[in-house]
Amino acid sequence: MQLKPKNILVVDDAPFIIERLLEMLQDIPGVGNILAAGNYEEAMLIFPGSSIHILLADIHLPGRNGIELLKEVRNSYPLVKVIMVSNMTSSYYLKACSDAGAEQLIDKSKAFDLLPELLKRYL
Repeated sequence: MQLKPKNILVVDDAPFIIERLLEMLQDIPGVGNILAAGNYEEAMLIFPGSSIHILLADIHLPGRNGIELLKEVRNSYPLVKVIMVSNMTSSYYLKACSDAGAEQLIDKSKAFDLLPELLKRYL
């Protein structure tokens, strides 16, 4: 039995990070559509009607930050798996993300290349 592909939304204000994630994720079995947004507002416009299953979001975003995005997604789309991907990985941010309902907080500078393997757990 083959599972339905999971759609992923990547939210980061750095275009090169989005591009790199798209390259890393596109060939993973089980990945469906991969959409991208540069900030909170763009991300929230994508959610309705897009059947997002997994959100990969940075904490530092222009305007409303990624933790605010996490809280809104958790409130409005509780079945979406949320993985925060950021350079801001101190214990303060780890606790804030965990308290807001993130599955994990990944350090962009140390564990970025591990994302494909990690993501397979949620597919």
